[in-house]
Amino acid sequence: MNATGKKRQSTKLKALLVDDDQDQIVLLSEILSQSKAADYEIYSAQSLKAAYQILNEQPVDIIILDLNLPDSKGLDTLQSLYKEFFEIPVVVITGIDDQKCQDLGLTLGAEDYIIKGCYNVADIHRSIDHAIKRHEQILIMDQKRQALSQQLDAIKSGDVDVIITNTSPSKLLRIEDSDLVAKNERLLKELEHLAHHDTLTKLPNRFHFEKSLKQILSTSLRYGHKFAVMILDLDRFKLINDSYGHDIGDDLLVQASKRMYDCLRSDDIVARLGGDEFGIILREINTTTGVEATAKKIVKMFEEPFMLGNKKACVTVSVGIACFPGAGSVTEDLIKHADIALYRVKNAGRNGFAQFQKDVEKEYVWRLEVENELHSAIENNEFSMVYQPIINLTSKKIVGMEALICWTSPQLGVISPDEFLPVAEESGLINQIGLWTMETVSSQQAKWIQKNMLLPVAIKLSPRQAMQTNLVDMFFSILEKNHAPTTLIQLEVTEAAIMSKDLEWKTTLEKFHDRGIHILVDDFGTGYSSLSQLKSLPIESIKIDISFIRNVTVSHHEMVIVKSIISLAKGLGLIVIAEGVEKEQQVQLLMDNGCDQAQGRYFCNPLSAEEFIQFYENSNKDSAAPDGDDIIHDLCLYARDIGHDFNNIYAAIKGYVGLLQHATSYENGTDKSFIEMNMLIEKTINIVQKQSKKMRVIEKERGLNQTTMLKNIMYQCRMTALELDSCISQQKDILDVLRESSDENKESYRFFERMFDLADKAHQLSTNLSNLIENVDINKIDVDFINTIQEYALHKGQNLPIDELAKKLTTSRSQLHRKIKVLTGKSTTNYINYIRIEKAKNILIYSNDRSQRTAMAIELHDNGHNPIVAKDQEDFDSKKQKEIKVK
Repeated sequence: MNATGKKRQSTKLKALLVDDDQDQIVLLSEILSQSKAADYEIYSAQSLKAAYQILNEQPVDIIILDLNLPDSKGLDTLQSLYKEFFEIPVVVITGIDDQKCQDLGLTLGAEDYIIKGCYNVADIHRSIDHAIKRHEQILIMDQKRQALSQQLDAIKSGDVDVIITNTSPSKLLRIEDSDLVAKNERLLKELEHLAHHDTLTKLPNRFHFEKSLKQILSTSLRYGHKFAVMILDLDRFKLINDSYGHDIGDDLLVQASKRMYDCLRSDDIVARLGGDEFGIILREINTTTGVEATAKKIVKMFEEPFMLGNKKACVTVSVGIACFPGAGSVTEDLIKHADIALYRVKNAGRNGFAQFQKDVEKEYVWRLEVENELHSAIENNEFSMVYQPIINLTSKKIVGMEALICWTSPQLGVISPDEFLPVAEESGLINQIGLWTMETVSSQQAKWIQKNMLLPVAIKLSPRQAMQTNLVDMFFSILEKNHAPTTLIQLEVTEAAIMSKDLEWKTTLEKFHDRGIHILVDDFGTGYSSLSQLKSLPIESIKIDISFIRNVTVSHHEMVIVKSIISLAKGLGLIVIAEGVEKEQQVQLLMDNGCDQAQGRYFCNPLSAEEFIQFYENSNKDSAAPDGDDIIHDLCLYARDIGHDFNNIYAAIKGYVGLLQHATSYENGTDKSFIEMNMLIEKTINIVQKQSKKMRVIEKERGLNQTTMLKNIMYQCRMTALELDSCISQQKDILDVLRESSDENKESYRFFERMFDLADKAHQLSTNLSNLIENVDINKIDVDFINTIQEYALHKGQNLPIDELAKKLTTSRSQLHRKIKVLTGKSTTNYINYIRIEKAKNILIYSNDRSQRTAMAIELHDNGHNPIVAKDQEDFDSKKQKEIKVK
């Protein structure tokens, strides 16, 4: 139907876009133009007044409406438009994903809602098509209802349009009098049914529900009967509706209504109140126990998956209960209090039931105030981010941070995340807050990288955010825009969320993990995880919940739980982080039981971005070199710190390679370079990880003497440094190839500068690792090995093959070369020559250059040798035959 009331005959549709933002109008016009099912003729208005003018002059088939216009705000916009042009379907565009607001909008005449910034072309086309078809059905039904009503009024009033004078009117009309009466009765019943029932589910509607509630309340007040009111919501219904389409959503509503109906007695009432909200009246109850048994039965019934088309979907239900007379004595109070109880269930995680309690009412009112203020918080820039350092318990170095959102409301003051985030999650505002958080953190991370602060930062991800179909693409689009490496952005999810049976949730986490995002499990220990569940999830770290850490030093029960969690995580190869650490005794107990990292007020309160940089720089001032009484411990710790810095550098390099590969077009043949680069990065990370493990092994070998342990540390560090230098050199060569193949005019070209800077920094770390024990005398580290090499160099080097030397040292030829290189920094040949010169007393020298001969003689003399200078070749050959062993 269009504004003329006529059914449209072709696929040419006239759409009116009403939005005060011209960019939104352009974007929506572009989306509509991509429709394959219909051609759109677009009209646009940037105010309600302008929309009225167009609608009065031009019939349209669909209105796409932004509620906040210069001359009208909120639902008043919809209500005003619907009164004047009720025959035209309206799809509302809103920046607020608030289910209650949407339900009210649907009640006032909207056919559907689309969330700003979450546009999906297919979903928008489907919503518009569904809105038009559904609106046509409603108008046709209204016309039928009007015709029936007119006939009914005529019958009731006795008004007639035809006067029949024949004495047998039934013969003239060829119908029996009884048939006429029966027809009128059928018309009356049909009209009555249409006015009181939902056309989709065939259940009573809100009007019937409230009318019945008033009647039952009146009877109960007179006779002292008890009854209960239930308000039910399908959990995350809108997500299924948007993801799979409105037809699937309608099918779900029909199936859900049947399950509710099957749980009730024959005289109870179940009604569809609107959207995915249902109401139930349980008549003449004796105890609240029976009411809870019914609610439990309904919740249990919804545990069975729904078959929607060819897909299985798990949809739970939340139930709020208000019992008469305790919860109120008027219909409005009973419905309101059941709704408050429903809020309590949702606040506790959904999928359950609860009865109204008076002490919850204040909390509910507060929640409504918070929700109202949240609507404008993002637009008014009321949020800010702080960052809490995460500390390595062994090295005491900062190894990461958690991003925490703060909110200061002009009306409500400072509100903690524990208060407003659950409200945002329930109302749907969490999606907008989540996008703001991603944008803010990734932008800040890019700034930190510019200052060589390479620390991963963890962002909280809520279940509702994770269920957005385009979340992964939006997330990586934000990172790419801000040039933030994916490997330095982490995601935190709660244990309760990952234990969900929802496969979509797990799929989303796997998509993030497959693209290099580190996943942490927050609040671990509160969700009753099983070992098999943890093994099947793409997680790398767990955070022990603060509730266990708080009393870990005074409660044996808490201590046992913490030890068990650490042991479980270590068995699965996970990193363990303790939350809320406030005391030194807690730190010591965690360290003694193998906890890796911790955060809390004991180390540092959350800091602003600027404060964090200062804290980071100050904390690293004293970690430039090993120091302390236990030199072995300090050296191993310092070597692991270098390894940690390497991991951060290569996490950044890996992220930049991913961004570069995605953002830049290359010539044919460079795909191989990207593959090689990624393989080298993985190889580098593996080398560093092996180094760190070996340092731990060495440090635990307390049975060895200090000289032997020093030798092991130096050997391992220099061996690792050699391997790292080789990888770094190859990586720079590949980067050169890629840089030559890229377009230097593109912004992504700057990624190369950052990667080369990071590679240089990695090379410096490798040098630091190689020189870790530069002040230790090699001869005191491996006396037998060095003495053997020196003996070979001085006495048997001319005749004994190198293979024989290797055999004597119980090693292979290649291992011998490598060990000499690691211990001395020289090749085997150069080191042997060095030893022979170093130990020789008389040294014969000859050069064609006289000045060079003189300089060499002076240098040898100054170093304690006796230089013998040959004047020419003949003199050299003569003296060589006499007594000089080394030349």
